[in-house]
Amino acid sequence: MVILASCGSNPDFDDLLLSTCPAPCWFGVIPGKTTKGELAELVKTFPFYQQNHAIWRNGQGTGVENAVPEDPNTSFIMMIGNNLAGVEVEIKDNIVTYVLIDSFVKNSDEYQDLGFTLEDMIQLYGQPSDMFLGSGCPNGLCQNIYLVNSQKGVLIVAESREQSKEIQILPTLPIRSVVFFDPPNAKDPLLRVSSNNDCNFYPLRMPWQGYTTVEFSRSLWECGLNP
Repeated sequence: MVILASCGSNPDFDDLLLSTCPAPCWFGVIPGKTTKGELAELVKTFPFYQQNHAIWRNGQGTGVENAVPEDPNTSFIMMIGNNLAGVEVEIKDNIVTYVLIDSFVKNSDEYQDLGFTLEDMIQLYGQPSDMFLGSGCPNGLCQNIYLVNSQKGVLIVAESREQSKEIQILPTLPIRSVVFFDPPNAKDPLLRVSSNNDCNFYPLRMPWQGYTTVEFSRSLWECGLNP
């Protein structure tokens, strides 16, 4: 995600994650259905839109102020609360593919806390269908657990402080990111949030086993190197 300066107030993440419509819809944006033109009107109704910095990015990755790019592949980005978090809406072939709500890295190389736990997310969106071990954190002191609800089109990224592949899946794990995606086209958003476009991670996915200790045979960042 592009880092931009923001002068807005600190967000209440309840306002971001408690959407006005059921997942994978997010404040009127439906991945796989909402067009770029429809999104251009909907962004004006997003939480914090008036108080924070928003920008469109064209297909070449260049920021465009106060205009919707003509490119069919583009994105809308809104920074919230002095870079505490952001919302990114990705568009492919003039159709929204996913909505990403993400925390950002502080000066200490730790992610901001969205204030939600894994149990909170399960209460909101139901139990995940499967999961896999994701990439590490910038400071190397944590790992990301990707939990997917394929039916509802929700991907949750939880943070674990355990460094091995044997991870305790606890209800108290903090949440770093939430992605709303179009279930029939799940591959693009999952690859995007994993930051590893060469990775065939589907064989690595494990079924949700509840709150227990899970031993991941391989991790996401390895699968591109050892397919």
